[in-house]
Amino acid sequence: MLPSYIDIHFQAKPQHRLEKEEQQRIIEVIAEIDGLIGDEDELSQREFPFPPPTATPIAALAEPKKDYIQCTFEIAGKKCQYICGTIPGMKKHCRGEHEWKSNNKGGRPKKRRNRNQEVP
Repeated sequence: MLPSYIDIHFQAKPQHRLEKEEQQRIIEVIAEIDGLIGDEDELSQREFPFPPPTATPIAALAEPKKDYIQCTFEIAGKKCQYICGTIPGMKKHCRGEHEWKSNNKGGRPKKRRNRNQEVP
């Protein structure tokens, strides 16, 4: 998470149950750490080495709460690193990032017999 999003993270995650003063203290401490990538503009200027999807999970983190979907498009011979939790989210990513077009002609969707049908 980027330091510029910490305040939004606390607002969206009430389960932290932190008082406003404690949230502000955390934001200030993080702002003092040298070398952090501060915002999306700076992040887009850097090449970040994402671990492969088959990397060993970080033991200190909890198991994912649900299954996630990884994009299967390849860009310049490298697999896209985008991962999300819903098929509509993946479709939105594929349309926006890869100019993917669905075979769906519009109208009411047909019932799918094979729920395991591959999605990009």
